[in-house]
Amino acid sequence: QKVKKHVQPKGQKGEKHAKPINELFEKMRVQATPIEQRQKYMQQALESLLTNLESYVHSPTQARIIELILKDGTQQQKDSIKEKLNPIIESLLFSKYGRFVAVELMNFQRDKTVQPLIEQYVLPISQKLMTNASSNIALNMIYSNASQQIQNMIINSIVAKHITEEADYLTKQVIQLPATAQIYCQNVQKLLVHCESKMMLGSIVVICVLRQLFKIAFLDINQDIRTQVLKSMEFLQVIEAEQFLQLIDTLEGVEVACYVFAIQNAKQKKQIMQQIKFQLQKISEDKVARLFLVFCGLFIDDTVLVQHVITEFVQKINWNDKFYILIPLLFTSQLQRLHTEKKCVCMTDEMLKMVILNSFQINLCKKPIEKRQSELRTQIIGFLAEQKAEFFVDLLKVKGPFGELFGDIVNDLPKEVVIKVLQSSGDKQLLILEDVGHFNVKKAFKNMKTELKSELKEFIGEIKGEGKRVEMLKEWVQ
Repeated sequence: QKVKKHVQPKGQKGEKHAKPINELFEKMRVQATPIEQRQKYMQQALESLLTNLESYVHSPTQARIIELILKDGTQQQKDSIKEKLNPIIESLLFSKYGRFVAVELMNFQRDKTVQPLIEQYVLPISQKLMTNASSNIALNMIYSNASQQIQNMIINSIVAKHITEEADYLTKQVIQLPATAQIYCQNVQKLLVHCESKMMLGSIVVICVLRQLFKIAFLDINQDIRTQVLKSMEFLQVIEAEQFLQLIDTLEGVEVACYVFAIQNAKQKKQIMQQIKFQLQKISEDKVARLFLVFCGLFIDDTVLVQHVITEFVQKINWNDKFYILIPLLFTSQLQRLHTEKKCVCMTDEMLKMVILNSFQINLCKKPIEKRQSELRTQIIGFLAEQKAEFFVDLLKVKGPFGELFGDIVNDLPKEVVIKVLQSSGDKQLLILEDVGHFNVKKAFKNMKTELKSELKEFIGEIKGEGKRVEMLKEWVQ
């Protein structure tokens, strides 16, 4: 069934019509206004829209008004909208603004009429190549209205259709729904049948499937599910090196590559690294692909070639890239042994994207639990203590944990370095005049030991300048 193309009604954009509608919209959206008064505004707006509601629902302001009425209007107002729009729900699914109205229509009709609507519209539409507009409403139906049986049918039909195609928005979303774990386990061979094709392994659809499966395998507490999923992916243990390189083009693919690399034997790792060695320069310059090499530094075994490639990779780093400036610390012998007792390493999204930062959070900022961590912390502190003050000045300007690094280790740094960090280029203008730097320096003083504060009092007293933040600095050392 073809969706009728929406035709803008004449006069819809006219000033005489738009101005009062916009004014009513602004009034009815104010939550502080009593609900009875808001519903009066809604009634006025609805009366002007009902004559051509099927067309107005596709326009931004009018669609928002209809959505508000379906949320907070009277039962009579909702029924009048339902009567007009139910017959055109399918067209709303493909409308940029009408889709939001369709969501409210489905939520509003929590009765016997909603299930037939889902079966009539959602299932046929799931067979089509979904647009971003329609995908959101379909997902909402999966979560809010559909029975488990309908959910399974929708997910299976979408995955089965798009497993051989480039993923659309809906496919990528549905494929990652936690509730689909059992469906993957039941249909894993069917879902991955095309993965063995060299041309398909880098497909974003396949990557999404593999990513979900690995998460199930490593994170799910159900041992039977883990075993079943891992068995279904045995072919990945003999993956070709060329296929492997296709995975590291996207951030999601890098995550999958890390999982796949972890389950390879020494021979396969060597073959993969041999291919990477030939493209090392290109990979080193790719901010996404090189995350995989960072992972290899965390999970390393006795494969000499792996160590060789990682060493070359470190030498090719652009040291002006502050995010990667601490990479050498990841390749110390202590850190390399952290995961050797595990056959597979489960890297969470956060650890993958911020692998270096997490290394500091685990081994530096938090209280060491194991002796190995304590040794690593000592080594990291030793490295940082040798850095010039400019290194920390740059970090202080960064929002987040990296910027807070100076405050975390301030008591472990030489006093001279701390003083220099609190200066800028020699004229004693304080870095804390910037918002981010101000926060990070404040944290440093909060963590600072009394002895160090006492030694800094003389330096702080010599600072020239006035202003609220300069006064704050003087208070911090008291």
